[in-house]
Amino acid sequence: TVTYAVIVVFGLVTFPLFLAILTNSRVQGTAAFRAMYYIPSITSMVIVGITFTMLYNQRGILNYGLSLVGLSNFQPAWLANPDLALLAIMFVTIWHAAGYYMMIYFTGLKGLPSEVYEAALIDGATRWQCIRYLTIPLMRPYVTLVTVTAIIAAMKVFVEVKVMTGGGPAGATQVMNLYTYDNAFAYLKMGYAAAIGVILLLFILVLSMLSLRILERNV
Repeated sequence: TVTYAVIVVFGLVTFPLFLAILTNSRVQGTAAFRAMYYIPSITSMVIVGITFTMLYNQRGILNYGLSLVGLSNFQPAWLANPDLALLAIMFVTIWHAAGYYMMIYFTGLKGLPSEVYEAALIDGATRWQCIRYLTIPLMRPYVTLVTVTAIIAAMKVFVEVKVMTGGGPAGATQVMNLYTYDNAFAYLKMGYAAAIGVILLLFILVLSMLSLRILERNV
């Protein structure tokens, strides 16, 4: 669960910010791109999980696409390989949630003071320097919000794992929420499952508080 959370949170903090900056322009067509990026986040995760399960099939579209670009020797069974299954689920989570967090960042970008950028451009700053020294520091409150909410969501991951792998292969994608579910409803160990739930709640609480304490400095 921690491995999953670390990589997914990093992806959901950085990738949506990149998308928001990329689409925060007056170029014609950016509104359509924002809509395209946002649509997956309002799609049912069950549907997304079933779709990607078919895409990840050893004879699915993904491996077919790899064969077209000359990688016919690299066609793994993504969800049946213990080394790849969790990474495959991470990608699905980031793809599904990126649009939601992109809109949070986009809202923040629209609220940034234009005078600061005008002054920087007059002083000769490049676009990259504006992003690095102005946009990212000014967006720290939104980065904090996205980080904490992404941590909570990642630690509670359940649906995509249940739909795509059921915790397999060989327990490679077993996460805390699925473990709690299995103990409660498959093995009927209700007390044990309840204890796991309480521990997970406390872990998420402590992790969220630490994240807030670290990220809120200089905000």
